[in-house]
Amino acid sequence: MNREQVLTEITQILNQVLNRTDVVLEESTQAKDIDGWDSLNHAIFIGDVQQHFNVKFTLREVLNLKEVSNICDIVLKETQNS
Repeated sequence: MNREQVLTEITQILNQVLNRTDVVLEESTQAKDIDGWDSLNHAIFIGDVQQHFNVKFTLREVLNLKEVSNICDIVLKETQNS
């Protein structure tokens, strides 16, 4: 799996969580950039990402998520280590 695939899949996951079809994520996207991406939807989104990719984020990793690129980094690291 490459970075572009991860970005595409997490974009699909976020669209499902937000019940939208128009969200396009970029590496620099932050939650504040997307209408409806609030703290509750963020928690649901992170849970769905973990389930989809079969990975676990540590609390520290979750607290340090600032941009979509951070999510991609963790997913790629975890999927390559398994």
